Amino acid sequence: MKPYYFTLLACICLWSFFCKNAEPKTDNDFKTQVPPETSTEGYSPVTVYDYAGITFYVDSENGSDHNDGRSEATAWKTLNKVNGYDFSAGNIIRFKCGGLWRGQLNPKGGDSDNRRIIYTSYGTGKKPVLQVSIARDNAGDWQEISAGIWETSTGMDIDIGNIIFNHGEACGVKKSSRNALSENDDYFSDRANEKLYLKSAQNPATLYQSIELAPMKHGVASAVGNVTFDGLAVRYTGAHGFGLSNSSNVTIRRCDIYWIGGGYQQEPPNPVRYGNAIEFWTGASNMLVENNRIWEVYDAGVTNQGHSVTNTQRDIIYRNNLIWHCEMSFEYWNHPANSITRNILFENNTCVDAGYGWGYAQRPDKNGTHLNFYDNTAQVSGFVIRNNVFVNARNGSFRMDNHWSSTPYCDHNLYHSPAGGYTGFVLGTHYTSLDALRSATGMDTHSVFENPGFVDPAKHDYRLASKPKTANGVMPGIIQWDTEWNND
Repeated sequence: MKPYYFTLLACICLWSFFCKNAEPKTDNDFKTQVPPETSTEGYSPVTVYDYAGITFYVDSENGSDHNDGRSEATAWKTLNKVNGYDFSAGNIIRFKCGGLWRGQLNPKGGDSDNRRIIYTSYGTGKKPVLQVSIARDNAGDWQEISAGIWETSTGMDIDIGNIIFNHGEACGVKKSSRNALSENDDYFSDRANEKLYLKSAQNPATLYQSIELAPMKHGVASAVGNVTFDGLAVRYTGAHGFGLSNSSNVTIRRCDIYWIGGGYQQEPPNPVRYGNAIEFWTGASNMLVENNRIWEVYDAGVTNQGHSVTNTQRDIIYRNNLIWHCEMSFEYWNHPANSITRNILFENNTCVDAGYGWGYAQRPDKNGTHLNFYDNTAQVSGFVIRNNVFVNARNGSFRMDNHWSSTPYCDHNLYHSPAGGYTGFVLGTHYTSLDALRSATGMDTHSVFENPGFVDPAKHDYRLASKPKTANGVMPGIIQWDTEWNND
């Protein structure tokens, strides 16, 4: 019998136990299904996929879409080829490390959890990059139409959510009209006339070597089932990094997702901008998000949320992820009242500097919260937040706007803020200490407020050098990084 059958059998047993104990009361009571393609024991730095399906290779530099794609020597070249191919269950699509592909990935899914379709990498070097952004870094891309106001020389038929200069050295400041452009790097995305206007002292392409316009598209978008994304980089989107709706049996592992969001979900005069690194919208089941690095996101690092006639979101695991410089590290809400949220596990994640990302100063609705739970009317059970590190948030570590049908189990976490004590907002009450929160809500009974002693936060090395522990003796936060995962 193959090893994954033993894993599946164990998960079924655990799930049976959980059904009899729906409300987790201790650290060990939460049980959830884990796809047999993964391991609950942690993860291996090198993933070997034992599928009978064909492996396809994609090389952005030396490939050709006229090839058959079935070897490194005969690799395909473009995302168009990948998106247009009718893959079969069990196929593996490998993007070459160090490569870059412009456009949106529209993945196909497998027919069962044991016959997934895999999107991953091959070779050595930096993670393969998928980005939807439009390069405008040649002097001929811009023309000055009035003093200090520059216009793209080709039409923009889509809203631009952000402009990323020199791969993150600076970014654009979005304005709602051309007349509002007053400071350098202010810009206006004029969809009606298919133009983009930028305030700049001189031709932008002479000031910056790289200028990337992030259109309002997801990096990876689909309603999909039985698929794994492993070891990819998704960046420079004006919408979500991974925007998955009504999906099931999806794993997102060891991906880098950064400089995300900013597009208009609702345009002026009452603008609402959006963009999450990983979003599961409306229906979602058996989802695993682990060992990813997520940063510089307009809205949330990870989120499951929905608003329709009815939504079911169940068996979703977020673990061992590193999230920094997002407006919210983890956002959740689900309604209306007949929707269901069941078995959500947020565990061993390290979340740093919520509200210190690129979008905070531009937002009309400043949140800056690690755990942000808006109005939620769904029927909730088995919602667990444990063994995480939450450090530094502009507006508080925790926000919960209304009573749920079942209060989340939140405990054994580590909190810290260089500026002072714990801050949380629950049901309209402002708590300035963990003791006050515990007394009023019963949450975070064993959590601590303590400096985690990161190895080198200036370089985003958030390993826990001092190995702090919560009251139950468990060290929270991410596992020790390996060189493949922490691949810069």
